[in-house]
Amino acid sequence: MNLSKRVIVGLVVFAGIALVIRAASGPATSRPTTVPADWRVFDAKEFKLKLPPGLKEEHVQGIDSYVLQFSGEGILLNSDYGWYSNALEASGREKNFEKKAGTVGGKAAVMVTYEEPDPKSERKFCAGIHFKDVTGDGKVKLTIFANCKDAEGQAVAKRILETITFP
Repeated sequence: MNLSKRVIVGLVVFAGIALVIRAASGPATSRPTTVPADWRVFDAKEFKLKLPPGLKEEHVQGIDSYVLQFSGEGILLNSDYGWYSNALEASGREKNFEKKAGTVGGKAAVMVTYEEPDPKSERKFCAGIHFKDVTGDGKVKLTIFANCKDAEGQAVAKRILETITFP
């Protein structure tokens, strides 16, 4: 095999390996996340997400952004859509902090999971997702964060976060 064919074969193999690694490392891809049939779509106008029937919307008022809050089933879920949404950086206090970059709803996202170190915390299992550029202008961000009573609730929260779509 001549040199040019070896280079092409090498590039194809490298590209294939890179795709496998990328697929395994992200929080989710643009593939739809399968959820139980009784989950409902919540349309927040700027984004949509699917929620289990036990999560109920609570009235909250944002100061400089569009905020939502849902609670039930041992989960407290908050969203912040605006210029100053939390980027979900580790503070150093978290236990088992994991951060993964990927794509959700066709947009670049970072998903985090961790445990609150405070033993008094009622909802110590956390999961969140941050989109640093929702509108394409680099200004508007979206962060959705869940505090959960147990690891099972945290797993449900991660599934919720993977259902986010944008118009």
